[in-house]
Amino acid sequence: MEHVLVSLSIFFACFILALVFTRFCLIAARKLAFLDHPKGRKNHAAPVPLLGGAGIYLSLFAGVYLPVIVLSLWPDVLVQKFPFLENYMAGALKKLPLLHVVFLTGLGLLITGLIDDKRGMNPYVKLFLQVLAGSIMYLFGVRITLFVKSEVFSYAVTTFWFVLLINSFNLLDNMDGLSAGIGMIVSIMMFFISHFFGNFLMASLSAATAGALLGFLVFNFHPARIFMGDAGALFLGFMMAVIMILTTYYQPNGYPRYVAYLVPLIVLMVPLYDTFSVIVVRLIKGESIMKGDRNHFSHRLVRLGMGVRYAALFLYFITFTTGISALFLFWVGLTGAVLVMIQVFCLFGIIVILEYYAKKGNEK
Repeated sequence: MEHVLVSLSIFFACFILALVFTRFCLIAARKLAFLDHPKGRKNHAAPVPLLGGAGIYLSLFAGVYLPVIVLSLWPDVLVQKFPFLENYMAGALKKLPLLHVVFLTGLGLLITGLIDDKRGMNPYVKLFLQVLAGSIMYLFGVRITLFVKSEVFSYAVTTFWFVLLINSFNLLDNMDGLSAGIGMIVSIMMFFISHFFGNFLMASLSAATAGALLGFLVFNFHPARIFMGDAGALFLGFMMAVIMILTTYYQPNGYPRYVAYLVPLIVLMVPLYDTFSVIVVRLIKGESIMKGDRNHFSHRLVRLGMGVRYAALFLYFITFTTGISALFLFWVGLTGAVLVMIQVFCLFGIIVILEYYAKKGNEK
């Protein structure tokens, strides 16, 4: 219970910090003319501030990283005054070197996104920097092994995972409140999973991310007053990748290994479906997968007749549904896991069929 209270405190702290920092970034973006102007595929009526990603980063920096630095300076004094922090502090201080790397690498991606938002950036340069970020995290122990004893395999899968999630949340940031809202729901699900396995540091980081995104969402839900931009989307995807890798899904003499494979995929089904469906659509049309368009999952829902708010809410509910399905994997055996996977694929199969016939009806 003490760990839940710590995580809730961090959640609300990051929520409040996000309200403050996002408001500050909104004002700063207007004064610096750091704006997203309506043009091309963009359909907002007036220029919108673009520094929301900095607000999210600053909220997590101030709500997670700085407190751990303070804990490392006066650990004994704080334990005496707040005994319930002892276990949390032990885990946090143990992971302090890793937090240095996470926030420095995340800052690098944030700056990359800010440059891209302001002046544009060659997509292959941006891809290289994403691979570099994944490589740095691999070198500092943030690794996926999938129970395969191969350094080459682990490096390839880890960097692919970072690149995949960074781009998935970047692609998902195509409508007001979408990337932030889905990131928030995923973070809440990861909080429950981390807490269930006793990984309280990851539970706290997940709670912090959810709080920061909720605070940002106050300004970003339709009609958005500020966008996270590529800066925020790259950083958010990076944080999602870090949380997914560092969260424990498997324990010897506990849950079967297949749970470790399935949980992240099911929790992230919406952004992954959006990414792969967009790639398929572009390939069918003979277009470059690097080319932007309005064929994302959310855009297709709007073409079905949903408004922007309802399209975002629809995807929130789908994300919540798949997240709940992932939680069930820890209480069911092989048969139950198969049924959960069938349920999730049937859910998206229904969506694909509805999209197909809606498109076919519009073409008549």
